[in-house]
Amino acid sequence: MTKTEWYSALAGAGYIANDSIIYTLMNAMLLKVPILVEGAPGVGKTELAKAVSKALDLPLLRVQFYEGIQNRDIMYEYDYARQMLTTLALQSNIEKGTDGLSIKDALDAIKDQVDIYDESFLIQRPLLAAINGNGRKVLLLDEIDKTSEETEFALLELLSDFSMSIPELGKTVVCPEDQIPIVFLTSNNARELSDALRRRCLYLYMPDKTTAELADIIRSKAEVSEKFSHSVAEQLQEIRELDLKQKPSVAEGITWAKILKDNFGGREDASGADYSPYAGALAKNKGDLEVVTRFLSGQEE
Repeated sequence: MTKTEWYSALAGAGYIANDSIIYTLMNAMLLKVPILVEGAPGVGKTELAKAVSKALDLPLLRVQFYEGIQNRDIMYEYDYARQMLTTLALQSNIEKGTDGLSIKDALDAIKDQVDIYDESFLIQRPLLAAINGNGRKVLLLDEIDKTSEETEFALLELLSDFSMSIPELGKTVVCPEDQIPIVFLTSNNARELSDALRRRCLYLYMPDKTTAELADIIRSKAEVSEKFSHSVAEQLQEIRELDLKQKPSVAEGITWAKILKDNFGGREDASGADYSPYAGALAKNKGDLEVVTRFLSGQEE
């Protein structure tokens, strides 16, 4: 797609992009490499992957990383319960077929009757599902900085050549060239990512939104007028400059705009109105709520 077509497609999916985002997307599609997206929470990193999935009408596979996540949670694992049930169901046949055999011959005989590592027992998790050859997907590796370095390094094979080794099957799954997934990795910089991972990606940094960008997003998402969206965006920026533990994100600003729209109806200019009863849409802890409430009620400059 051209630059203009990308703008239009993402806008149709509810995402307002800038030139940096568009050019990074176009280059990633051309080179078939992942995109590492960094920036503060709430700037639209995750939403970008969702919008691309919607704009291109491709399935979205998402891995939400967290401390303690295991490789089997994201790559593949075997259905242990089904393996056991199958073995139990064939137990009598196995006993008859192995009577008098050595351990090695018995194991070979069992394998002839049931291979518990057959693909039919394999459970595909998002990473394997993204490259299995059953259609192109968008793969979102969300908040990869929250996982361990060991899990991060386990991703390198996938991100290098879109393949995955499965020792139990004795083979490597390689994604067809025309089905290579569009991969997004997001990071909030909870820890420094490895150079090896960064080298495999195009880099996209998302700074905090400007007031104009916020207004465009709010107008589109909350379906409010241009004047109202600018008013909300300006006040949201002022609130973000307060001494808060958790500054309101773009998504919370959209929610707030919808609440104000519902409560102030068609009024284009609600200046002078008391917004403080709706502070809970922006503040997410007691201390921040008190600060935002005082600001919205005009008690704090």
